[in-house]
Amino acid sequence: MINCRGVVDYRAAAGEGVRNLGRPFDFGTAYIPYFVDFWQNCGILFLKLLCFLLLRCRVTILRKLEEVMKKALLMLVLVLTLASSAVAGWTGAVADRNVSYYVGPEPSWYLAQYARAAVGPEGNIYLAWRQGRSGETYELYFGKSTDNGTSWSSETADRRINANDGQHACGSPVAGERPLDMDMDNSGNIYVVWAESLGSADAFEIMLLKSTDQGDNWIHSDADFPVSYTGAPNVNAYDPSLGIDYNNNMYVVWHQNAPSGHAEIHIGKSTDLGDTWTSSLADRVISFDDGYAAANPDIIVDRNNNIYVVWAESESGDITSKKIHYGKSTDGGATFNSETADLPISTGIRSSSDPYILADLQNNIYVIWRATRASVSPFYYEVFFTGSTDGGSNWSGLAGPILVDRGTADGSGVFYPAVAITTEGNLAAVWNETPTGFSDAEIFASYSYDGGVTWTGNTDIDLLSYPDGHGAYRPDIFVSRGDTFHVFWNEGVASSGYYDIHYSKGDTLGTALPVPGSISGHVFEQDGTTPIADVFVDTYDSLDQRIEVDTTGSAGEYDVTVYAGTYRQHFSKPGYDEADLIDIVVLSGETTPVSINMVAISGCQYLPGDINGNGFTNGIDVTYGVAFLKGGTPPPDTCFDCPAVGQNLMAAGDVNGSCGFNGIDITFFVAYLKQLQPALLFCPSCPPATRRD
Repeated sequence: MINCRGVVDYRAAAGEGVRNLGRPFDFGTAYIPYFVDFWQNCGILFLKLLCFLLLRCRVTILRKLEEVMKKALLMLVLVLTLASSAVAGWTGAVADRNVSYYVGPEPSWYLAQYARAAVGPEGNIYLAWRQGRSGETYELYFGKSTDNGTSWSSETADRRINANDGQHACGSPVAGERPLDMDMDNSGNIYVVWAESLGSADAFEIMLLKSTDQGDNWIHSDADFPVSYTGAPNVNAYDPSLGIDYNNNMYVVWHQNAPSGHAEIHIGKSTDLGDTWTSSLADRVISFDDGYAAANPDIIVDRNNNIYVVWAESESGDITSKKIHYGKSTDGGATFNSETADLPISTGIRSSSDPYILADLQNNIYVIWRATRASVSPFYYEVFFTGSTDGGSNWSGLAGPILVDRGTADGSGVFYPAVAITTEGNLAAVWNETPTGFSDAEIFASYSYDGGVTWTGNTDIDLLSYPDGHGAYRPDIFVSRGDTFHVFWNEGVASSGYYDIHYSKGDTLGTALPVPGSISGHVFEQDGTTPIADVFVDTYDSLDQRIEVDTTGSAGEYDVTVYAGTYRQHFSKPGYDEADLIDIVVLSGETTPVSINMVAISGCQYLPGDINGNGFTNGIDVTYGVAFLKGGTPPPDTCFDCPAVGQNLMAAGDVNGSCGFNGIDITFFVAYLKQLQPALLFCPSCPPATRRD
């Protein structure tokens, strides 16, 4: 899936990858040591001499000048030292880049924060955050970029996407550490989950939004759609995290109080693209209920559809020994190994919180979080790492703390860590911090090129944001095609104390974007010469991630642009058998010609029980069928050419196989949904020509 974590949820689109991971910024850093050395040895002396000879300055004025220059030198050396360790040309370190709508000159009436992002199969970047304005509630806002972050729809106008129902999206104060999340499925649908109260006296529930048209329109934007169980009064649900597997099954995890009275990790699942959820019917806890609170969950699904969930928990109620725990499911969420026992993946470190998980192309698992090793105040927080290369059987963090940042008691410590990974398996962790010499928090990064064993941040941290004295907080990071990093955070505006969403883009770690190639094809009838127009052509990469969509023209032609790699193309059109071309090899800068013949089918295409024609069978179809029998819209799958029927057959609704559609079919359908009937049937004289399941 395409996830806010990046690397197309580690199913990245094909690209050249990273070649020179150690290259610093390209603005002359090779000369920095000579400049700094000259300034330290000669600069202040030169200024003293100049002032004495030309201006006859007083000693007191000269000393003041020296103090100012020393302070300026300290800041310059610090910034240049950080820059010299950089591995990517971060745009946000050169100048502020605001991608949320700015209504200056003094926007003291709004607050934008908690940005989350995802990249689509077509290459678009999508962004969601919560934002409040003076006299209004906090709501969810949206922006997208169709040119890899160069421009954003949200720069010119606000776009609210949730219901303005008088309740604060994500709460006020905020409900949890990460109160919203964003993800995409293989079909390009966008989903946003967040915590919100249904009413002023109600508890927080987990809500969901969905867009099927790249964010132009949003389902449930007119009314909240809870996916958590609303039958438990005064039980708040916090910190939702969303994961989607390769079959488009969706999972949401969060923490809320269990019947025992303390927080545990809950989960919900949807098998119909978010229309219905198991969690809306009853609570489901996947953490071991041992009497100690579990909080701050995060979820990822690997390429084998294994589900991993991590969270912070103390096994003794003592925050000084808090650990990161995990749960794994290999059966689509039916069971988790964490339901019967605690499974720590780190040693105990004080106040461990905010774990962030991802998986790479080889199904290796990586987790970072923040904690403090200090025993007395002030508690300086650091970023730690643990990982598994064997599906969770062993974890590197159990051998002892693995530090991601510098680990020095410098400034206020780190907050809100996040991590992403490139197609070559190189990790980038980001966080906000206020090191000595900085007037407010900025965004920094650390990199690992060996699977998290060592980190560059142990000696040098990389500055991502522009150090202008305005606080930068709560970053999120992901990777797009070509291994380009994208980081978003909220940052202060002028002196108002309010925030916009800012953005920094890292280049491909010192390499130019690869030159794409293309697939140029034609689709014909079975005779191999008659072209077929209006055929849907879906292109999938070697990870079976859909990356391009096209439709054939009048001559059956189509053309898609892709990076070098091996691809599969899927062809579909009503009235034809679906077909595939596999192992299509594309070279950089070259065109690969292909063609395929499709076979026309006879009979009726339908899925028994799919009365509303959306490709699924569930209770919504029952509602649609009842509405039709009462005079509503006919089912989409109506067969006109079935032999021996003698009438138009509402084929998908004929679930009892009687070759007719009436109330008896509805009764049969309900019995099937209650597992009182083993299967849905179809008319023997009009079987489905193509089964869509």
